[in-house]
Amino acid sequence: MNKIGLYVHFPFCKSKCKYCDFYSLSDRSYARQYAKALKEQIVAFGKLAKDRVCDTVYFGGGTPTVFPTELLLEIIDTLKEHFRFAPLPEWTIEANPGTVTLEMLGALRRAGINRISFGVQSSDDKLLSQIGRVHRYSDAVEAVYLAKTAGFDNISVDLMYALPAQTVEGVLCDIEQVTSLPVSHISFYGLKVEKNTPFGRDPYLVLPKEEEQCAMYLRGVELLAQKGYLQYEISNFAKDGLYSRHNLRYWRREEYLGFGAAAHSFFENVRFSAPRDLTAYCALDDFSLQSEFYSQSTVDEQEAFEEELMLSLRTSDGYAIAFLPPQSKGYVTQLLTAEYATLADGKLRLTPKGMLVSNAIISDLLCML
Repeated sequence: MNKIGLYVHFPFCKSKCKYCDFYSLSDRSYARQYAKALKEQIVAFGKLAKDRVCDTVYFGGGTPTVFPTELLLEIIDTLKEHFRFAPLPEWTIEANPGTVTLEMLGALRRAGINRISFGVQSSDDKLLSQIGRVHRYSDAVEAVYLAKTAGFDNISVDLMYALPAQTVEGVLCDIEQVTSLPVSHISFYGLKVEKNTPFGRDPYLVLPKEEEQCAMYLRGVELLAQKGYLQYEISNFAKDGLYSRHNLRYWRREEYLGFGAAAHSFFENVRFSAPRDLTAYCALDDFSLQSEFYSQSTVDEQEAFEEELMLSLRTSDGYAIAFLPPQSKGYVTQLLTAEYATLADGKLRLTPKGMLVSNAIISDLLCML
């Protein structure tokens, strides 16, 4: 039986960070209406995927942990009622420091959530304030240990680099700090300035120079490896093979269904998504795919081929060299010579140096198809 992943979007936050382009709002007055709509969509999609078995669930946002705990538990129960689950599924919830309590974490852990991801971003309190975070680093440390006490053995944290006024030494300090905590997974993201964010609208925003950003990434990857966190994707590192199974599903082009405003899905070779409109989502009375509410597009053979190339090269799995066109042979040789990639077991894999410029490499290869 085919397996599938489930993603549930919670578009609520305490406040909006200056770099964030995800769909989220600080007004949580719609929480109960939103939970009701989520449950209706879960029922509808449960019928759609009755021949699938779920092995990953991901609660993302926004900040799911600002959503009322009793409503989160209702969503978990509804998912269990309307989908079949494989043995030992991965259930992840995103959380921000300062939004969790031991009581809440204990309730989520007992309900089946077995992986938690904290948005830490930095260990520098001044920098956290500058980027619009509402927590201090001490809150992050407390949150990790609360999760550990509540029974979470699979804890992830997010870190960011290339932030305003950040230095290479500051990034390495961040890594030293979080790797001293009981965390099994670290996501290490570079800041991407989106135009519809406070940072994107700030004409005075000054970021580290390109060579500094490169050094932050390459030296960060090196330090993470020294600490036992192996890179399995451009921005993701894990100890003891504790990868994000749900995110690997995206990179391997496996099926998933998304619930909530702005959520995306990939099912039976069709990609579809709900609009970024909370009120329209809550007012919807037909969540079936026949509804005009969703934007839908079928992935053709060429698009699937390009997606597989693009996504595979983001990961340590790499891409089978046999599927690249003959005209790419010279370019691949250049990549190997310049140490942007390695070739072993018939797989082309980007090195950390290559992952730093992966967009350009992937674009060049796609142009040769």
